[in-house]
Amino acid sequence: MTLNTVEFNIFYHNEEKLYKTLGSVNLDEEFNLINLNSLKLPDELCIDGLDLQVNKAVYSEYLGIILLKPRSEMVGCFTYSIQNKFSAKWAVESECEKFLPRINFNELTSTTHEPDKLYAVELVSPFHAVRKEMELLVQEFPLSSIPPCGPFKGSFVISKDVFLELQAWLLEVTTYVISSYSIDYITPVKSKYDSSFVSGRTEEEQKIDKLRHTFGSILERAVAYFLGAKYHYKSMQLLGPQLMEERRKGVLESLCIKHASKNNIVISFGNFAYKDVAEEWLKQLGKLKVSNYVFIAMDEELYRYLAEKGYQVCFEKFSSDLTDMWVFRLKTINKLLNVELNVIHSDSDAFWLKNPLKTLRTSNADIVSSQGTIFPRSCLKEWGFVLCCGFQYFKSTPRTLTFFEDLIQKVEITKDDQVAINELLLETGINWGCSKKSYNLSVNGVGFTCYDSPILGINEYGLTVELVPHKTIQRIKD
Repeated sequence: MTLNTVEFNIFYHNEEKLYKTLGSVNLDEEFNLINLNSLKLPDELCIDGLDLQVNKAVYSEYLGIILLKPRSEMVGCFTYSIQNKFSAKWAVESECEKFLPRINFNELTSTTHEPDKLYAVELVSPFHAVRKEMELLVQEFPLSSIPPCGPFKGSFVISKDVFLELQAWLLEVTTYVISSYSIDYITPVKSKYDSSFVSGRTEEEQKIDKLRHTFGSILERAVAYFLGAKYHYKSMQLLGPQLMEERRKGVLESLCIKHASKNNIVISFGNFAYKDVAEEWLKQLGKLKVSNYVFIAMDEELYRYLAEKGYQVCFEKFSSDLTDMWVFRLKTINKLLNVELNVIHSDSDAFWLKNPLKTLRTSNADIVSSQGTIFPRSCLKEWGFVLCCGFQYFKSTPRTLTFFEDLIQKVEITKDDQVAINELLLETGINWGCSKKSYNLSVNGVGFTCYDSPILGINEYGLTVELVPHKTIQRIKD
């Protein structure tokens, strides 16, 4: 095992919640899932009057840290909820973007971890919120320096040597804390970012939260104090930005970043069977002096054909049938959104007569979409119109990223991106401001409503969608 090989230990109490967090992700062998309820509680950590399982829950991940037997030269410790908290959904629910860039457990193994550095999900002052208790702890356990910050949430990656020092020190500190303080003495730490505030909790969970907000809060800050004193601030690395840099190294991602203008990239998809359509679309972009584009070739023949002609093209292999193409397309857009690019997607048969980029950039909406005609009927019935996936602009915001997490699951069921995006907006309670001047068009005898100017919709978690007037981007003659 090399020095920068890490075993990632993920602590949890509830197996159902663990696997709900992990979803369909199969973690590599470098991951060790540790059920905190199954650990033996040391006698010196027993608190009078508390049930055994509640007693363990008070310490939560810090019990796991104290009892862990490291098997690699670098040690990673994480609470199972980190993947939930450092995500677009949590950023939207908590109304705080400090939880981005996202952290996915299965991406941790793609990065290099240097033994003289500390890697953390969050760096905060050890004296944040419990200054009185921490000042007493510092007097009792003085270290070489008072650090400005250290890792919070019991989640970090450090060398085995430092981890073993932390273990011994933390056990001593924990014993001191429970023997010196009563629960009523310690200032409970509450935050709107805690799981108990963002997501509903049972009465039993709230009871445990109250205990964890006392003893657990001191232990969280004790770890930040110890590790903050061990490492110089410049040797501390936040994992979110580090994982973002790794994502940006992907072939498609790096090419789109290279050609983007003000974080905006225009993309389209095609294969060799539609080479003439693709080339005509690219020629039209050239006439409009649009240079911030990448054409995504789904087979090698089209890739070679366009590359030889000097176009900005990337090969992303797709060899399945049409129904899977919509899944492939949305997943590709999602990859770009997750490296902080705003994506303008255009069908290659949607020929541009004018450059829309300046207008798109001035929109305040998370998503800007062209209008479709009458499909899917469920949404047409509710709204009088539908969105068309032939031309759409997606901004890389927490709300858009949250929407895409659900959208990809939806399209894997519907196998049609236009059905998926319209029905998901309907399901998430979008409310359209449709008080503007309108007129009607029809297809095959079925009517739909058009508007003279853009209309805005907002769904239940604040995602904003702007519908472009049909006459601006026409599906039928207007």
